[in-house]
Amino acid sequence: MIEIGATEEALTLIGQETQSHQALIQLLVEAVPDPILAGCLLGKYNRAKELGLRLEIDTESSMKAIPEHIQREELVSIIGNLIDNALEATLKNQKQEVRLSMTDLGNDLIFEIEDEGVGIPESEQDNIFRKGVTSKEGEGHGYGLHLVQKLLQKLGGTILLEPGEECGSRFTVYIPKGAE
Repeated sequence: MIEIGATEEALTLIGQETQSHQALIQLLVEAVPDPILAGCLLGKYNRAKELGLRLEIDTESSMKAIPEHIQREELVSIIGNLIDNALEATLKNQKQEVRLSMTDLGNDLIFEIEDEGVGIPESEQDNIFRKGVTSKEGEGHGYGLHLVQKLLQKLGGTILLEPGEECGSRFTVYIPKGAE
């Protein structure tokens, strides 16, 4: 934009991007004080932007009470895989937004990830967590949801799949706060 003489427009765009990024960082500082999880979410937010998508994190989210016995790397693997899949599904369906909400109120950590993909047919929903099952082309796919399920089993957690509000899918993860 600067090269074509649109300096004011470039400065406005930079200001908007900076303001949006600052708002996200402020939300993460307040709602997700754990640096490993916050770093993961910031990375996924930036990845969404690179893909031309939006990762909307519910401003009412709170993830301040993560018990010490829950390995942060396992939590990042669960949430990271689900967000990556949601971004890919949304992009493939030529839509714009993935939504994330989190809460640590009550006895569970709860994460809800909703995409704007085409959804998962009911006939396939029982199989998506099996190792090697994928809707993607090429080699090296079909391991993410299997890993998510294995980690949740280890943590005593569960995952629910349901249709999204308008389209796509909503994955809701419940991880008990109680010790293993």
